[in-house]
Amino acid sequence: MLATIGIQNEEFTNYNAGGEAFISISDQMSPRIGIGIDWDVNGDSESKLYANFGGYYIPDPTNTNLRVEVQNYLLKKL
Repeated sequence: MLATIGIQNEEFTNYNAGGEAFISISDQMSPRIGIGIDWDVNGDSESKLYANFGGYYIPDPTNTNLRVEVQNYLLKKL
């Protein structure tokens, strides 16, 4: 049996149409836990049993942010 634990630090930065950062998120710590059992489920060396757990931070989709920020950018330029 193998068990692993860890922490992942994630960062995200999104830019507007003018190349300026308008969202910057950092220090998003998330846990990671993994357990692997060396057990051949069917006895044919084709499968194994394992489990993983971890938190994940989904960044703001860039295309969504660009659509919003392009409008803001254009309005500022007019």
